[in-house]
Amino acid sequence: MSSKFPIVIIGAGPAGLIAASILLRNNIDVLVIEKSQFPRFSIGESLLPAAMDIINNAGLMGVFDNNEFQMKKGALFHANGKNALFDFSDQFTIGYKHTYQIPRDQFDNKLAQNLMDRGLKILFQHEVKSVELKDNYSVLTIQDSLGTVTKTNCSFIIDASGFGRLLPNLLNLKTQTFQENRQAIFKQIQLPCESQLKFPHEITIVEHTKFENLWIWLIPFKNNICSVGIVGNINEIQTKFNLSDTEIYDYILNQEDFVKEQIKNYHSVNQVRSLSDFSASSVELANQHYAIVGNSGEFLDPIFSSGMTLAMKSAELVAHCLIKKHQDNFICWQNDYEQPFRSYVNVFKVFVNGWYDGSLKNILFYNYPNHTIKRMVCSILAGYVWDNSNPFVKEPKRMYDIVHEYCK
Repeated sequence: MSSKFPIVIIGAGPAGLIAASILLRNNIDVLVIEKSQFPRFSIGESLLPAAMDIINNAGLMGVFDNNEFQMKKGALFHANGKNALFDFSDQFTIGYKHTYQIPRDQFDNKLAQNLMDRGLKILFQHEVKSVELKDNYSVLTIQDSLGTVTKTNCSFIIDASGFGRLLPNLLNLKTQTFQENRQAIFKQIQLPCESQLKFPHEITIVEHTKFENLWIWLIPFKNNICSVGIVGNINEIQTKFNLSDTEIYDYILNQEDFVKEQIKNYHSVNQVRSLSDFSASSVELANQHYAIVGNSGEFLDPIFSSGMTLAMKSAELVAHCLIKKHQDNFICWQNDYEQPFRSYVNVFKVFVNGWYDGSLKNILFYNYPNHTIKRMVCSILAGYVWDNSNPFVKEPKRMYDIVHEYCK
């Protein structure tokens, strides 16, 4: 890695800025390239408690000053008329007991402003068009909003481009994911009053009573604003009824009474957006030229809000590898980054599979005489998928199967 050129981070979302902050604090030259102009809308609006450790370690806890974000204390699952509440203050892992629900336009902009105040250079409205990998550096071709094209040399590339998946697309690194094709449609809404929500300090996950393998999220923000999304094989329903995104959104919500009564008389804050083919994986996550972090390299499903936490954790791992590299220490990208990160993803993967095959409901809704198991599950839902003292982390599939058999 040539120290003559900066490390370039592609994407100024939370993953990119976590990496930038850690590197900046270690006096390593960093340049961030961001395609959009901030503030801008983005999906991924609910943090997990484990993300708080990462944000704190990166020196970015100031983003939560001024009480701008709604506190999140747990996760509520609703299915077949029953509720299962997981309180983050009662979990197995020693860690943060709460987190926040975050409109990403506000959150990402605050992170960026914090780091720019500390000297970080971010090129907004600049897009990387091509990448040329040399022996010990790389050349990026970059285009700004006016169409001007320049070339920039860098010592290393961190791809934090999220669903844009820049390097996997440019370098043909995308591989088959384990998930079937699902879609998400979502928007932010304004409620007449917060008291309409049954659980204003939790994310609420609702299994739809009338459409198989379709679920709804409710994410409360400050000022009676709420993110409401639907995930599943929406295209099939949409084609059957010949409805637009907005029409199918309202139709599905109106068919689910548990949600319908909580959001009645709402006003739209923004238009319905859609996301498809969101599950992703890459054949390689890092080598001497680059590292792919967050959603750009691995993304499972929105169900447990794991994407943001995994993205931040991957960025943290990569940043610490680069610090070691900067100090002339040997780095094995497979052992030091890719293997641990994929192991964290695999813990969530077991739970995501269980949600869609129906087995997880037996675990989530079981009335445990031994509360320890529920606390272990709660720690996974809180994002602590690197706590090897938790059997669900140490041997995820084996532990899941044992507990599921017990709960049946």
